[in-house]
Amino acid sequence: MRYYTIHKAPGVPLQYHHREILQKDWNDRIERGTMPTLRAFARDHGIPVQTWKREYERGALGVAVPDPKRPGRKTYALYDAGKAQDKVNEGHANKGAPMKVTNKLDAAFAKLVKEMKLSPYDAVCRMNEDKKLEGSAIPCVRTWYNHIKAGDISVHYGETPYHPDKKRNKGPKPHPAKTVLGRLQLEDRPIEAKKRTELGHLEMDTVVSSANGSGGLLVLLDRCSRRYYIEKINEISQRAIIRALKRLKKRHEWRQVKSVTTDIIGNQALSGISDAA
Repeated sequence: MRYYTIHKAPGVPLQYHHREILQKDWNDRIERGTMPTLRAFARDHGIPVQTWKREYERGALGVAVPDPKRPGRKTYALYDAGKAQDKVNEGHANKGAPMKVTNKLDAAFAKLVKEMKLSPYDAVCRMNEDKKLEGSAIPCVRTWYNHIKAGDISVHYGETPYHPDKKRNKGPKPHPAKTVLGRLQLEDRPIEAKKRTELGHLEMDTVVSSANGSGGLLVLLDRCSRRYYIEKINEISQRAIIRALKRLKKRHEWRQVKSVTTDIIGNQALSGISDAA
């Protein structure tokens, strides 16, 4: 039974693992001396003949020559899946619309901006009025600025009038959020809670009923068992949360709550949790 026959859906391009299957079977046949034909090989693998012909041309490690022992047949070279994949990737890199800025337009734009010290807007206006460029599709000003920023043309950033020599600094990096002194942080919770190896370590959060609603849901999750506990609350406040915790404790008969992890807002409601849980 053959395990290397691929089943490719019509219209779906070959992937690298498909090319590896084709490489193994093709090279094995050649090394055994059972020289295959392109048509028969494609039929055995269930792919179109033209698809395999293109793949063989991409990854062939030599040139196919006529076989003197078998008239009308050829002796094919080995197939390299990596070589074929590299050519496919190279073709993918060339996809997209062609660049609107030609070499002629680039030279004219660079002369107006660098030598005559015109702004890109004035340079585009001059190019539209230039009879030598009549019939050329001159891109808009925004296109020229985009190419200047990307460095695709002869005019680079800082070489146009009214431009700074260097790109502006985006400013300092955002500083970490300030926390209240003495309040426990996320990294301070027990190691059992981090590794989920012990019951009793909960995560708590609230769900507001609507944008302007006063009530919602109190949701707790046991990190070890992944069990959810949900209780309805009439308002998002410390008093309502403590009452909901007491109801949950009575209903589920919690033996012990070892730790509760909340966000910054929920942390304000934890001062009375030790009494409730």
